[in-house]
Amino acid sequence: MVSVAAANPATAPLRTSAQLLAAYDDHVDALTVAKGVQFERRRAARRFLQQHPDPAVWMRRPTPARLTDLHRLKAWPFLSWCFVHRHLVPDVELLLAKPGGCGLPVEWAAHEPDNLAAVAEAAAVLGWSSNWQRQVGLLAASTICLHVGKPVRQLTEDDFAAVLGQLDGSAVLSASARHHARTRLFGLQQACYQLGSLTTPPRQSGPVAVGPLAHAAGVRQPLIRTEVVRYVQTITTTLRPYTVAGRTKALRVFFDHLADQHPEVTRLEQIERTRHIEPYLAWARTRPWRGKNRERRTVGVVVFHQDVVDLRCFFEDIAGWGWPRRRRGGCCSTPTSHAPRRAAPSADPRRRPGTDGCRRQPR
Repeated sequence: MVSVAAANPATAPLRTSAQLLAAYDDHVDALTVAKGVQFERRRAARRFLQQHPDPAVWMRRPTPARLTDLHRLKAWPFLSWCFVHRHLVPDVELLLAKPGGCGLPVEWAAHEPDNLAAVAEAAAVLGWSSNWQRQVGLLAASTICLHVGKPVRQLTEDDFAAVLGQLDGSAVLSASARHHARTRLFGLQQACYQLGSLTTPPRQSGPVAVGPLAHAAGVRQPLIRTEVVRYVQTITTTLRPYTVAGRTKALRVFFDHLADQHPEVTRLEQIERTRHIEPYLAWARTRPWRGKNRERRTVGVVVFHQDVVDLRCFFEDIAGWGWPRRRRGGCCSTPTSHAPRRAAPSADPRRRPGTDGCRRQPR
């Protein structure tokens, strides 16, 4: 994959190799480092420009090749100086693929300290730790600011969208590197929204959470689906959202099992305890996990017990509301304790007609 990055004429005027080298020599002379370090940096810059006289053309090479050149020629300090002073515009892939310790984020922060101050201001309000503030303010902010050529307070939604688009299209970065970069950029979006530069609250990337009604609408039996959706809409008015979500998922598991094992069942009135509910309970105790990382995983005892309770509540509710024509057995039997009935007067010789409910008078 070729990473496209070229010099921007507006902010990075094209210079000859001699002009770049002369400006870099002045920069190295101003550094408070040892003479030997200054010599090594000048020599690395000269060797790099001898092999690649036009750095803008070199930036169009594939990222792995550029990383190899920079490592072999030890030219990261020179290229970092070019990026920070806008002589070259870096692409996101190269910025995220750079090795640790190259010093580019630190050099950028020293050149533009207001960016770190802006992130620190937002971090104080958001309650971030010092470590997370450093990751967002130094790593994420340097990546996007160097690429788009703006300070933190001027970043927009379009800038983040462009960077995230390059991040998703990278074939060089590992999945772990993309995940960490995306998480830090989300933190920077939060900071920018706190600072007022973004008008839309940031949202963590990923699929939208499915609500109870969407789960209920996924029941495969059309007639049963209508009743389940109606049931979910009803209990939503009285139960907590977490309870409604859990019960809806339990019903979805049960009716998915019915659709696979008993496709002839299309209405609630056709469900029978011995043929449908009891075999389902035997299977549900060790049923496969339906969430993430579900390979070779089964549900635990707590999940199974909650499924049983939710399924029983469903049948008890619809039976009490008179939805099915005849009541179906619940998930498990509950002994029925009848209240003792009052004996008939003829059955008790001590009681006579006309004395029921009368208090005995003292003699």
